Amino acid sequence: MKQKLLILGRANTFLPKKLSKIVSTLLTILQYKSLTFSFFVGFLLAVGIYFLCYGWFSIHKVIAACLALVSCYIVVVFALVFQCVKAFGIPRGRYFAFLSYFSRYPKLAVAGFAYTLGIYCPTIIYWFFSGMAERVSIFSTTPTYDIALFLAVIVNMPSLVIFVVKVETAFYEKYTLYVSALNNGTYDLIEKERNTMTRALRYQLFFVYEIQLIITVVLACLISVFFPYLSANIQMLQLFIILSLGIYAVFCMYFTIVVFYYFSDYGGACISTLVFLAATIIGTVVAALLNNFYPLPLLVGGLCGWIVAFLLLRRRMEKLDSFLMC
Repeated sequence: MKQKLLILGRANTFLPKKLSKIVSTLLTILQYKSLTFSFFVGFLLAVGIYFLCYGWFSIHKVIAACLALVSCYIVVVFALVFQCVKAFGIPRGRYFAFLSYFSRYPKLAVAGFAYTLGIYCPTIIYWFFSGMAERVSIFSTTPTYDIALFLAVIVNMPSLVIFVVKVETAFYEKYTLYVSALNNGTYDLIEKERNTMTRALRYQLFFVYEIQLIITVVLACLISVFFPYLSANIQMLQLFIILSLGIYAVFCMYFTIVVFYYFSDYGGACISTLVFLAATIIGTVVAALLNNFYPLPLLVGGLCGWIVAFLLLRRRMEKLDSFLMC
């Protein structure tokens, strides 16, 4: 059994390892200075266009904001493309070769789509089928829910930085040692590195879970204190508190799903995000019909997806060697 594992381990190659090298190369070549400059120029252009359209040409403020955002995105995209071309040169042919990856990794595509749609589907449904909906020019919106959701995302934003800077950095070191053992090590070394990586992963995940929960609670309480000075009503405050917990659960689910990608377990990521999407859509439809409980679907869906992702990850870690090598 040990000899068979050793032979299979040496013959195995791993996609995440190659992708991580590509990402590291991109970040090293492009540098953060160029990226920051691109976004800063786009932001300044958006502000200038908004005040020009709204103040000088008297265009409706919603239309002016849309024009400003579109202009900002166009400038940022072209600036980033310019930086890529400057670093890597003009591409030659096969511009749409990336489309082949949708057929090669359909579960990965479904997981990303379901996660994104799960976050936005409550907002879209409430725009058209809820008592909070309001018509502004040609647009339908829910100002109370949208502002509360925006503040909830801001409150949970530190977790994204903590996960990338601390959790992934610490975990990746143990991950590379484990992959190296699979390719060149003995069975005992493989088991040793797997146990070390599992302990590190468990510690880092629970670290970001706990830290972000504390940050969410503290910031939610602080923002609640200043809500009256922002001319916000009680309904917005109630939505904000529950949505903060909902976005917290969604982000924790996302962090757990990212670990699946390291091990090429796209099935686990796909199942978790589909559970999140289904629970969120069902809850949103019920909330829209009852004309109440608007922030709960995102919280319930995030918890369901998070629990499923965590259970599937724990199960995967128990039989990780056989999964990767077979």
